[in-house]
Amino acid sequence: KNHGSFHSYGEVKAPPRNGETSGDSREGGNTVKEEERLKECLLRNEVPVIRQEKRNTLEQLVREEQQKIRLLPKVTIVKKFFLQAEYISPWAWLLQIFAVVLTIGILIAGENNEKTLLATAAPFVGIALFPELVKSFHYDMWELEQSCRFNLREIMVMKFLIFGIADLATVVILGVVAGNILSVTWIEMVLYFLIPFQLANVGYMITIRLGKQRCSGYMLFAVGLLQSAMAGFYALYVECLSAWIVQGLAAAGSVISTALCIYMIAKIVKIGSQ
Repeated sequence: KNHGSFHSYGEVKAPPRNGETSGDSREGGNTVKEEERLKECLLRNEVPVIRQEKRNTLEQLVREEQQKIRLLPKVTIVKKFFLQAEYISPWAWLLQIFAVVLTIGILIAGENNEKTLLATAAPFVGIALFPELVKSFHYDMWELEQSCRFNLREIMVMKFLIFGIADLATVVILGVVAGNILSVTWIEMVLYFLIPFQLANVGYMITIRLGKQRCSGYMLFAVGLLQSAMAGFYALYVECLSAWIVQGLAAAGSVISTALCIYMIAKIVKIGSQ
């Protein structure tokens, strides 16, 4: 019985006799011998001495290869502008033109409520080009663009510059049409269109910054509907104010909305530099 319980704990190895070495000792000795052999091999190898003629030949070959490499020329900001404009989808430009034409048609058809219509149409006039801005995040291309010749930050700056010029042209066109056909003054144009337009752009940029990959054209359209309803209530409220308050609101609102736009543009561009 005791013999059986002794074997249940495993076999006990006897210590090595005199003159014998264990397996661990033999392995340690082999490792030392291998290290000594490698050390002798390394000591036998000498650093090759390069002769001056061979050095001159190598340097000449390096210079010839450097001359063959064509460095990319520096691209001006104007060329960057037109290069990036080529990548804007034609559908975005068509949608922008359609929004402007539709707004003009609505204003002409509703002469009695032109101010409210201007305010409610402003968010949708500015929404057309923003889906182009979120393509890099929506299609998970921002990491690839970050490693290209023009990194993501430069691409975003160029896109904002393109969109800014397009928006400026839109405001001028609508201002001329509203002033000549509907007799809307420039103060009213600023108050009922420019301020809601810029605040709507701020709302779109906040959505892009918070949504990133989840942001899409449908989400921006939903935000535009909400902002259009808020702009309609804003227009109805402004019509109840006195003339001097309206003038002060137009001046302060244009400055604040422009500052907010610049601030959000800087925040969006900062995403591209991270």
